[in-house]
Amino acid sequence: IYAGDVLTIPVKPDAQKRRNEARQSLPNKSPDDITLIVNGKTIEGFNAFRFLQTMDTASDFVSGVIGVDINDDETWDLFKPYSYPECRLYIGGKLKLTGKIYITTPTVVSNGRSISFQGFSSTIDLVDSAIKPPYEFNDISLESLTEQILAPFSLTAEFLSETGGSFDRVTADQSESAYSFLSKLASQRGLEISSNNLGELLFLQADTTTPVLGTIEEEFPPADEFTATFNGRERWQEYRATSQDPENNAITAVAIDENMPIYRLKTFGAPDSTTGDAQEAADWERSKAVADSLTIPFPVSSWYDPNGDLWESNKRIVVKSKTIYAPEGFTFLIRSVEFKKEASGQTAVLNIVPPSVFTGEAVIEPWA
Repeated sequence: IYAGDVLTIPVKPDAQKRRNEARQSLPNKSPDDITLIVNGKTIEGFNAFRFLQTMDTASDFVSGVIGVDINDDETWDLFKPYSYPECRLYIGGKLKLTGKIYITTPTVVSNGRSISFQGFSSTIDLVDSAIKPPYEFNDISLESLTEQILAPFSLTAEFLSETGGSFDRVTADQSESAYSFLSKLASQRGLEISSNNLGELLFLQADTTTPVLGTIEEEFPPADEFTATFNGRERWQEYRATSQDPENNAITAVAIDENMPIYRLKTFGAPDSTTGDAQEAADWERSKAVADSLTIPFPVSSWYDPNGDLWESNKRIVVKSKTIYAPEGFTFLIRSVEFKKEASGQTAVLNIVPPSVFTGEAVIEPWA
């Protein structure tokens, strides 16, 4: 730096302002309109469409099939192999996903061409990629750790809940994914990892306090056939977390699933080093297993909830259904929503779960 040089320090962008601006709706769209913007080009008119929005898998997903005129090179070139074009998905004019197209399947048909594509939130790179060194962190908060992990991916995070104090020591396995590493730590703070509609990593707690969206009842005959599978092999009675403190003393914590009538044991390593955190890890490992076991796909005939808004994950709904052993009605949490457009019309599937699986408390099940 020499006398007379001018240094410009950029102003850190206002993240919340940017989020608010990006979430503005597209004008003049009907509630059922699907709009995909790929590298700035608007695409509409899908032959088939699917969108999955979740609260605990770090990335949302969109897939579809579009017909392409054989002479329309501009649209065709948007989906060149391994070009990872940026995409934004809008439903009813509302932004639902920001990410990239990762998978394309071009097809020649009798009257032209078609493209099948699969896009994911930008955070999918954290799911697919191993964590980058360093592998050990000391006295670090979840926010600071997340910032370091996300830096190579040029990603940012949004925190909707408090994250607690610092971790004394955290050690990652060099072969585990960045998402898996962060997910284990987030679970010790009672948090789930999702993605927001801007493609940012999203840390949140399960919403068990806001009013329920309403009540939906099983139709008979249903609009769509559906099956609920309850797999007893996905649950254990005892969850044992093992770790070591800085002096290499063994730490063991145990969580019990009180609803399991038979003895089954799961043992796993906890990534932190204190007794309290090991117990939290055991509690949340139990909750995760129960959540996976008790998630039920429930079909509905509309993309919109009883209040007229698009279905969203992390909302509660009362479901009355004899098929899933809740004939009198039970309050479920929507873990994920799948929007579908097919030749038969537009439908949605709510993947629902008892809310208590995410609270660390004893799980209340409708059939127990």
